[in-house]
Amino acid sequence: MKNDLLRSVRKICETAVDTVDKGMQELNRQLDPNVKRIRVPSDASQYYHRNYEEVFDEFEAYGFKDIVLLEQKDLTFGVFVHDGAVEQVSIDGKANFKQNQRFDENSRVVIIYHTFRP
Repeated sequence: MKNDLLRSVRKICETAVDTVDKGMQELNRQLDPNVKRIRVPSDASQYYHRNYEEVFDEFEAYGFKDIVLLEQKDLTFGVFVHDGAVEQVSIDGKANFKQNQRFDENSRVVIIYHTFRP
């Protein structure tokens, strides 16, 4: 039982150290003067159901360098949701970003959009 407790404490300490290391890496990345920070002019919900090509062009114009397009092949007729309509935009894995929130220019932007099934 004592060994189990020691293993548990050791695991908790390792997790805490990993969390602090990741936090420090993120802080150093944010403070790097060589990385341009971009302020997003709209919140995530403003991109919903817009055309994915327009959204792509917009994020490219903002200065983002890593933009990924993902097709969601779920449309049969395209009556209620149109082909190319954006389902979700995320920046650095955050799909609920807010207006004026800042991100690195190297942050990954993922645009998921609807298209027809094969």
